Amino acid sequence: PQWKKIDKEIQQLTQLYNQIDPGSIQTFNDFPLSQKTLDGLAKSGFTNPTDIQREAIGVALQGHDILGAAMTGSGKTLAFLIP
Repeated sequence: PQWKKIDKEIQQLTQLYNQIDPGSIQTFNDFPLSQKTLDGLAKSGFTNPTDIQREAIGVALQGHDILGAAMTGSGKTLAFLIP
């Protein structure tokens, strides 16, 4: 069934969360995100994360709380929505 395939993908991705190095992230494809999420980002024209996204997404995926401050329009909302 399709849900088993999705469940397996999620399990594989979550194993990679602790290996995220914000300094090595250049594109959203560098994050361990589901293919559906990556496809949605690409379809919406998002390819490269902003600084706040680069720093926050990995921390959120690891289950930590985030308190971030950045200029309006810097991508904070997307940084909190992706994980």
